[in-house]
Amino acid sequence: MHQYICKEYLLYVLTESSLLARATDGAIGMGVKHLRVGDVENLQIPLPPLEEQHRIVRRVDELMAICDALKSVIQEAQQTQLLLADAITERAVA
Repeated sequence: MHQYICKEYLLYVLTESSLLARATDGAIGMGVKHLRVGDVENLQIPLPPLEEQHRIVRRVDELMAICDALKSVIQEAQQTQLLLADAITERAVA
């Protein structure tokens, strides 16, 4: 662990959509876009105190776990919905 930055926090910040949008605004190239070193050097990344970074990472992890659980519940509900639709269709045809 570094004394100023939590690597998990940095990963979340660097993959955050608004930062990615700002970084790619100045991207150059026809096919695969490339970032210029100067543009990357000028990106501003919020850097709260280390303890706050850890708190943010814990909270994001908690929220991601909730999202994963909700996705699972939605998938199960969709599967149940399909089974019920099939059963109703079978009954209607019979």
